[in-house]
Amino acid sequence: MKIKYIIYCTTIVLLAACSSSDEPPYALFDTARSSYFAGDEIKMNNKSNGEGVSYTWHFGDGQTSTEASPIVVYTEPGGYTIKLTVSGEGGTSEHKRLINIDQPARSVGEIDINWLSGKTFGYIQATSPAVDLQGNVVIASADNILRKFSKVDGSQMWEFNLWNPADGTLPTGATLAVPSIDTDGTIYMGTGNGTNGRFYAINSDGTKKWMVPYGDNGFWAASGTPNPKINHLNAAIGDNSIYIGNGGTTGSVLAIDKTTGYRKAYVANNSNGGPGGGVSSGVLLDNKNRLFWQGGIYGLFRASASKMEIDARVNWDWRFYTYAGEESINSAMAIGSDGTIYGLANFKTVGKVIFALDGNATEEWPKAKWYCALESVGSVDQGGVAIGADGTIYSGLKRAVGTEGGGIVAVNPDGSIRWRYGIPQDVSGTPAIDQAGNIHFATDGGQYYILSSDGTTEIFLSDLAELIIRKYPEIAAKWAVGQTKCWNSPVIDSDGTIYIGVTNMENDKRESVLLSLKHKSVTGPANSVWPMRGQNAQRTNRQPN
Repeated sequence: MKIKYIIYCTTIVLLAACSSSDEPPYALFDTARSSYFAGDEIKMNNKSNGEGVSYTWHFGDGQTSTEASPIVVYTEPGGYTIKLTVSGEGGTSEHKRLINIDQPARSVGEIDINWLSGKTFGYIQATSPAVDLQGNVVIASADNILRKFSKVDGSQMWEFNLWNPADGTLPTGATLAVPSIDTDGTIYMGTGNGTNGRFYAINSDGTKKWMVPYGDNGFWAASGTPNPKINHLNAAIGDNSIYIGNGGTTGSVLAIDKTTGYRKAYVANNSNGGPGGGVSSGVLLDNKNRLFWQGGIYGLFRASASKMEIDARVNWDWRFYTYAGEESINSAMAIGSDGTIYGLANFKTVGKVIFALDGNATEEWPKAKWYCALESVGSVDQGGVAIGADGTIYSGLKRAVGTEGGGIVAVNPDGSIRWRYGIPQDVSGTPAIDQAGNIHFATDGGQYYILSSDGTTEIFLSDLAELIIRKYPEIAAKWAVGQTKCWNSPVIDSDGTIYIGVTNMENDKRESVLLSLKHKSVTGPANSVWPMRGQNAQRTNRQPN
């Protein structure tokens, strides 16, 4: 199927130099929307400068114009390069933009919206919803507020300001972490991927339990570098400790006491107490009480959680990389039933791959079990993997420019590709697998898919804006098909309810809502060791026994 999508590529070329008295023109334009269907009227917003200039537009399909801000309509799907040439006495300047025009998205099957959250909130960037054992849902957003919504009707139960000035120096950066929820309802959440990152324990009623403090009892960092960075963290919940990580060259993995919020131990490189490397994604806890995390350019690490209950400083067990200091590993990982660690990465020496690593490896510098090469894909800086009941590994993919390399790939336990479902859309989240083995995922363009386990059949497909418009006509004017973004991972609760966040990008609103969905075929998650991001709906990041 084809789904509308826009990719920008901007080039400015100065073709003639200016004289001492004549300023050269500068060509620049944009459009009001970020994506278009065939048949849409697309107005060129000319932002060029220069006096006494002329404009020449070439729209890539034979159409041209000399107007300042023309309107163009494409009748056929495809990729078109729009070129504006601005000419004057001072010279000539060009601006180009590549636009992909597609047919309106198809809809396949039906799904019910149980509710749309009773409050809109900020842009959802990388973080994802989590569900407590009572079925209520928490989600954070770019406004740096964690919110809890009722399972019954989606009304907001409370909100918690992660950047509360009363808790000290404000963080910088963004909130990219994913909340994890304990059996008693305590929510663990980090924020601030720039400086002064924070990590909170929040009671089930929305009150603060504790915040990890700075200094000797809190985040560990080398002398003179006290500011932690919280990246794509999903804390692992142990029996007595929470396992978190702060980023940067002085970052480390920490064991935090559940009751007090004080640091019990940190992971070091060696006996001199140096940091264990920054944490870009993780932390995972396996059923042998071992921790795994990704360190961005520094590779992948393992350390003993059992030792961290005894000693205040623990060295990592092993470190995996292909080229020190130049890796890109930021995705959400999964642990197989035999202890194999699966992830998505861009390695310096082998490229963009899904990898498998023996979690039971005993050598200090282990080698990968296998790499599954990914062709015609874009960046692999986000997303992650999930595991089906039969051991198949599933990953979402972003596409390379001009390809249908986005979508989903299914990989056998031996590293061979079982099938690949390609679409001209990016999938930035981790897929979720339901009890029937069907794959759930959302695209950056706002579509929600339920795909059959063999990758051949679309069980359900719809633009989420279209669902919202149909269900809630009173707010239809605020939404537009093709103008939404899903930059998060769906969660399937134990009763089969699906939750996904969606951001309204119409006119760059960047307002988000949480959707509760119900499909007749979905009764719960797969009976799998790791069926979704974080292993379960609570996102505990812990392998079951």
